[in-house]
Parts: sequence; C-alpha cells; structure tokens
Amino acid sequence: MIVISLVKCPPSLRGDLTKWFFEISTNVFVGIVSARVRDNIWSRIKNTCKSGRAVMVFTTNNEQGFDFRVHNGEWSTVDLDGIIIMKRPLPDRHPESKTGYSKASTYRRAKLMKSSETRKRKKIKTFAHFEYVVTDKSTMDIAQIEIADVKDGIIFNENIFIISENGVERKENFEKFLNHISDKTLVVENSERSLVLLNEICGNLGLDVSHTDVESIYSIAKRKLHNLRRYDLKTLMDYFEISRDSDSFSNVGVIIRIYENLKKSD
Repeated sequence: MIVISLVKCPPSLRGDLTKWFFEISTNVFVGIVSARVRDNIWSRIKNTCKSGRAVMVFTTNNEQGFDFRVHNGEWSTVDLDGIIIMKRPLPDRHPESKTGYSKASTYRRAKLMKSSETRKRKKIKTFAHFEYVVTDKSTMDIAQIEIADVKDGIIFNENIFIISENGVERKENFEKFLNHISDKTLVVENSERSLVLLNEICGNLGLDVSHTDVESIYSIAKRKLHNLRRYDLKTLMDYFEISRDSDSFSNVGVIIRIYENLKKSD
C-alpha cells in the first residue's frame, strides 16, 4: 500500500499520478505498485513538484512495517537505530524581521502621514453660518454664507459670501468659499442640514466639496450634553447664556462661543 500527499504542486502532477493511484481526496493518492515503479514515481514527483511539498508513505519489511519519503518538508527524518522518526524544528523565538514594507503597508503609512500633515494644516478653523432662503418652488436654498477664521482662539478674518441668483456669479462665489475652506476645518451649526444642501448645490454647479473637514456643534452638543432635549442654536445659546450683542457677525460669533464652551467640557 502506498499513500502520497501533495501540497502546492502543479495540477499536471495530479493528473499524472492518477495513472497509477486513486485520488481519494484532494492531493491525496492511494494505490499498490511494485517497488521499481514506486521509486520511479517518486523521482517524477521530485522533478515535477518544484517548490511544492510531497510525502510518500508505503508498507515495507522493516521493524516499523512502513517507510516514508519527504520532499521540501518542514520536518526532517532521523534514523534512530533503524527506527525512522520525524524531527520537528523548534519555533524561532526571535524571528528575523523582514526588510521593507509590503505595498499595502506602504500605502497605509503614506495615507497616515498625509492625514497627519492635513491635520497640522487644519489648525485654522473656519466657523460658518449659512443663511437660508425659501425659493419660489418652496425649496430651501443658501442666500449667503458668513464666515470667521479662528486660530489659537483669535478671530483674524471675517467675510461674507453672497450667493447670487446669477449662474456665473453664483458658481464663482461658491468656488471662492470652497477654496477658502480647503485647508481648514469647517465648523457649522448642523452639518446634517448644511452639508446636504451644500453638496446638492455644488453637485449642480459641478464643484467638489467632499474633501472638506467638518465639525458640527449640533453633533458635539448631542454627544456631551445629555440633559438637553434639543440642540438647536437658540437652545444652546440659552444653555450657555450667550447673547448676540457683542458679535460683529452675530450668528458666526454665537457659533464660535458655543463651540468654545463645548470644548471646555473635554
């Protein structure tokens, strides 16, 4: 009786072995042939197997009643006074680290480095308030966008982008706004409402807003202030006792002060 087991061997070798053996399972062959044929088959296996592994076990007239041959095996054979046993290598406690990185690892490291650089650039936060208007078609639109740029808690720039009904001017003003916030973090009252409308308008104008890093005081407040039932601007103003009187751009100033109070609770 002869049993042959193959691992990672060419399909042609499997087809060749079926001339003499039954394939009782994938890559496992069983049969009975003469010793001369057995030796010739083993030579063909070694020549065809390439980098694959092969094990042949066969009955013979010795003390064990069987013998075996191994090709490219991880374990090696050892003869102990006529008894053949398998020597199993000890696991390497200090495996040698592979040099370099895989492609996936390289891409991941590059992405992390790029994200880190982006975060460093986005220390400037642009606080924005979207002033909405209902059109004749009873649909919501953006009439103007008030912004204030803040760095290290200091406002250093304020601006208003008037969103005109004129198609060319409308697109130009949106482009100016998107270019302004491209390397900054945009802080808005409610990103779920503002960004949906902003994405819709920019999509119609052929502009891309997907790269923008956005924070929402609504989301931050909902995560931190569990005792409130609502998280709109007026509710948060009452909660933090904020008024509009001292703000040059009242709505943006309110968003900034609410944001600062929310961050103090970190």
